[in-house]
Amino acid sequence: MKHFIIILLYCCFTMVSAQTAKHEHHQEEPIQLNNGKKWKVHKNMIQYIRDMEKETFDFEKRTKSFETINVAEYQVLGNILNARIQLLTSNCTMTGQAHDELHKWLLPYIHSVEELTAAKTASEAQNIFNQMKTSWKTFNTYFQ
Repeated sequence: MKHFIIILLYCCFTMVSAQTAKHEHHQEEPIQLNNGKKWKVHKNMIQYIRDMEKETFDFEKRTKSFETINVAEYQVLGNILNARIQLLTSNCTMTGQAHDELHKWLLPYIHSVEELTAAKTASEAQNIFNQMKTSWKTFNTYFQ
């Protein structure tokens, strides 16, 4: 059983890496609604997505009163989100068009988190963070 889980995790990570690389070379495809309705994300996956969303907006609330936020604080958030992404991808049970549409949102989000953890300045991190907040509006437009 352990071997099966390890192989499954490896496949998920490989697929995400391949999709991320593919995404970087092609223009983004627009996310489609499910016949005018939001796509339903599997219960075992949505918890990780909502945790990432909460981490993002909790960070914003905590840091709103600060005059400046240093790059290391953004990088800590990026590391937390990376851990959540790993949990999400290792618990992926979606298939079909719902899965494909979720990937259209998730792959750019993963890329943003990678950029956040690699940011060299607070200004660069702030710009990436703002893109991530916008990404959550997109997610909530197309998924539930």
